[in-house]
Amino acid sequence: MAVVMPFVGYATYRLIGAGAPNDTRRRVFAAGVAGYVGLNAAALLAGIEFGLQPLLHHTADGQALYCPYGLKVAVSAMAGSIC
Repeated sequence: MAVVMPFVGYATYRLIGAGAPNDTRRRVFAAGVAGYVGLNAAALLAGIEFGLQPLLHHTADGQALYCPYGLKVAVSAMAGSIC
């Protein structure tokens, strides 16, 4: 999350605010959209990470060790709550 959010946010900011002067509404709008998009991207990837853990780390009888919920539940809980 700490890697995805700033890079996606910065790329979105540069895409929307490219060429605009620093004191315009376009830059403010770009910053708001970039923060929102970066946060959603980080939440989506964290949901994928949580959802993959039961497949990767489990006991011999199949019980999940860390995160007991699958990919469908984890992604919808993480990314769905932001929107």
